[in-house]
Amino acid sequence: MASILTPNVRELVGQLITKISGFDEASEHFKTVQDFAFSRVASPDYYFFQTRQEMEKIMHNLSEKFQFHGFLSQAEDLKSYAKKFLDSSANKDDLEVRLAIVKLLLQISNSPTKHFIENPELFKHKPIEEDVIEDWTAYLNETKIVPVLTFSDSSDWSDDCLESDKSSISASPVKIDDVDAIIKYAESYQTIDKRNIHEEAKIARENLLKTIQSEWWNKDAVSILPTSDIDESKIAIKWDKFVNEVTMGLLSHTTNIVPEYKIMRELLWQFFAPNTCFAFGFENSKLVPKSGMSIGSVRANTFQYFLYEFVPYFEMLKTFRCFEESLRGEYFVTSIPDTYRSYNGALQEIMSPVFEKIRDIENTVRKQETPITILNIASELLPIFKDIELLCNIHTELVKNFKVDQSFQNATNLVSKLYYGLLNSSDKTTQNMYLTLYLQSLYKYLTVIEIWLTQDMLDDPTDEFVIQDKNPKDTLGCSQYATTFRNISKSSRIEYHNQDWQMQYVVRELDQFSQMDGMLHIICTRIMQLGKNIHLLRLLGKLHLVTEEYGGVKESLHQEFIRKVLNEASNYLHQETEANEDFEETNEDNEVKYEEISDESPGKYSVICPEQKTSQTGMDSIDNFLDFSDGFLATVFEPYLFQETCAKTEKEKSLYEIISQSIDKIFPVKQILERTFLEVLNARYSVPGRMVKNILIHQFDLKRYFNLIKHLYLFEDDIIFPFYKKMFNQFESQQMWGNFFWLTSHLQDLLMDLYPESYEDCRVDVDPNWRLCVNPIAACDMISLHCKIPWPVNIIIRSEHIVQYHEVFKFILKLKWALNTLNRLRFLDIEPRNKQFKQRSPLIRERIRKLESLRFLLLNVASSIHHYVLGHLFSSLRRKFDKDLDEAYDLESLIRAHDKFIKRIYLFCAKLRDDMSDVHGFGKILALIAQLRKMWNNLNSLDDGILTNCEKEYLKCHTFLRPIIELDIATF
Repeated sequence: MASILTPNVRELVGQLITKISGFDEASEHFKTVQDFAFSRVASPDYYFFQTRQEMEKIMHNLSEKFQFHGFLSQAEDLKSYAKKFLDSSANKDDLEVRLAIVKLLLQISNSPTKHFIENPELFKHKPIEEDVIEDWTAYLNETKIVPVLTFSDSSDWSDDCLESDKSSISASPVKIDDVDAIIKYAESYQTIDKRNIHEEAKIARENLLKTIQSEWWNKDAVSILPTSDIDESKIAIKWDKFVNEVTMGLLSHTTNIVPEYKIMRELLWQFFAPNTCFAFGFENSKLVPKSGMSIGSVRANTFQYFLYEFVPYFEMLKTFRCFEESLRGEYFVTSIPDTYRSYNGALQEIMSPVFEKIRDIENTVRKQETPITILNIASELLPIFKDIELLCNIHTELVKNFKVDQSFQNATNLVSKLYYGLLNSSDKTTQNMYLTLYLQSLYKYLTVIEIWLTQDMLDDPTDEFVIQDKNPKDTLGCSQYATTFRNISKSSRIEYHNQDWQMQYVVRELDQFSQMDGMLHIICTRIMQLGKNIHLLRLLGKLHLVTEEYGGVKESLHQEFIRKVLNEASNYLHQETEANEDFEETNEDNEVKYEEISDESPGKYSVICPEQKTSQTGMDSIDNFLDFSDGFLATVFEPYLFQETCAKTEKEKSLYEIISQSIDKIFPVKQILERTFLEVLNARYSVPGRMVKNILIHQFDLKRYFNLIKHLYLFEDDIIFPFYKKMFNQFESQQMWGNFFWLTSHLQDLLMDLYPESYEDCRVDVDPNWRLCVNPIAACDMISLHCKIPWPVNIIIRSEHIVQYHEVFKFILKLKWALNTLNRLRFLDIEPRNKQFKQRSPLIRERIRKLESLRFLLLNVASSIHHYVLGHLFSSLRRKFDKDLDEAYDLESLIRAHDKFIKRIYLFCAKLRDDMSDVHGFGKILALIAQLRKMWNNLNSLDDGILTNCEKEYLKCHTFLRPIIELDIATF
């Protein structure tokens, strides 16, 4: 559907047609072209604007069409004009206009190739003839308007400004009087004597040659004699003359001599950019002094040997320069560790005073206001290059080829070596260098840690951090982490029973040297704990609480760590330091203020009177002396009217300078670094840990699950007494004791009132071969209790803990069976109150008394074990666990407190169960109880030998178990 064109658009299209074609608006040709243009412009396609890339593609396709039809010249012209017209350097608004113009031309064009064929004479290439003005006087006399450029008032302009800001340029006509003045100047210029022009050109050439090096830079033989008349200044010349006289010209010994000033300039250049020059050259990529050249006061060989003193300096700087060049490239090149870049920044920071000193020397040499020689330069550079030599030795020991190993190996190796060197520094300078390099090299690690512990993003694009995030990235997107746990738990993607769901962080395998690094150990342990805290908060949808907590923190972790390390070191050395103010970054701009100067201002004199002495008439106002609308004049007279008073600002000190000034002795680095690092971490990132603890306890009932586990597996308060009592009774009566459905139902009935939300998660499993079991001790091993712990509580009560709880449960169940069996052995069963018992022989009655005595003995030891384990042991460990639980401050401390509790219980029960179990241990006691039960129920099987053997076995077991029962709980 065509659009309706407004009168303004119709008028503009008509003007365009007239400008391009030259047709008269009343002619038929103009109307034909106009109708065609209106039809194209009104088309909907016209209002779709292509980008520059799309338009270039259209031009390319159209050019190929011209080439296909044989119009090669037209195709090349189209390419060149389109490239020139659609210039990428044009600003956005101008480019849009140009694209619209090209689009319009494409719309109104019709069969261009046909037009080429029908009008070949219009497309012949004609050479462009430039207008040559032969008579300037006649040209200027013509009444033509010459455009004059008027610039803006600003004095800070350049060619780029002229290109970008064309609004500051306007055209104004030149008056006839100005033209006459120009003509007179042109006529006077023609009358100048040509000889004067040649003389001026010769003088200008001589002055130019004095400022360039052509006399001594590119020539093989140069001899610039010294201007001094002192004999010592011409030793090299006299030596050459002496050698030639002695050898009678056979050696043809000639030394290239240049002024010492030029050698000093070349020498100083080599520190910044080594290159081949008059005094130095490369031999096998090594910069060395050239032979056969000197200054007038020194022989060539001596001078060459002297310049060799500077070669080690060049090599040191070359080492650092090569290392810096190896790190160049795109910033996000993953093969280059960012730790190396931070380390290189520290190197440049330490070397910056050296380059500043060299620049100062170069300025002194260049000004030539004070006497200075190469000897002076050597004496000034010697002390500062001693530190550079030490730095170079440190660098050589630390850095290796990072392209061979993985990024994390390079980073950890560098940090560990710096830490080791810092601990073993033998002097203040070495320690200061190591400390600067180490603190700056930690920038990458501390930045990754800060982002991780504030935003839960382990961002490590260069793959050099010691901890890896192994959490699957396709389970939940980052945007979903901010939801509440209720929404997460309903997700089908969550692994409800997986205790490590989305908590999979792995410490990389470090070499033996890096494992001894105390700071890396803190990162691998404490940082890992803090990272899990913040990640769990994100999974629980509580990350916004941390963001609110850290909202006011302005100082980065790296800055705070450095500041506190310097404070601790200064406090240890009993010094006052201003490291806080020196290291804090300030973003205040020092504005340049311009004020009118007074009469007392030295060195500059105002053209006008000071403001305080201005006359009342106002005739001496500055506006009466200068037209400030002319930016050129304002710039020229600025030194005479204004004084520039720059705010005095001290240069920001580097970290190496701060360390060197605030620390003047060796201090215990290991103690200060590690303690300070832990203090900073605890001060900044302890809040998420307390949040995690409170959320797990109050929102997810962590303590309720602890109580459930203790009631279920540790027989606390003997809540499940009816459960195992009924199971023992059914086993004694040889009924269906192994029915897991009945056992599970009975257990859940006991837990229903105490744990209405969790009792269904508890069940009982029985070994499938329980029907074949006739040994009650083996039957206890066939019983298995299972309790399903939901996420995130199962992060604390882990599956390996449930296994340990289950082993303790089996041990206590056997102990309960032993007491239940002994208590069921009644005296009436073997000593009935009837006449038949009294009529038994004394031998049988003696055996019965031994049997009763054995029961008392076994009951005593079983009761002792029971009271010690379930009474003293469990109670003591439970109190310690409650204390540790109250003192826990984060996720890891909760896990550690619970792990410590169950581990102590499990180790004691396992020791009591397994040590010499079948010989003199707990297993033997259970076997004696089973044998006593058998003899108690069948008195006919009593035998003196068996009873005597049982008594002996009991005594051995009691002797063996007594020290185990009396062990201190702290042992476990």
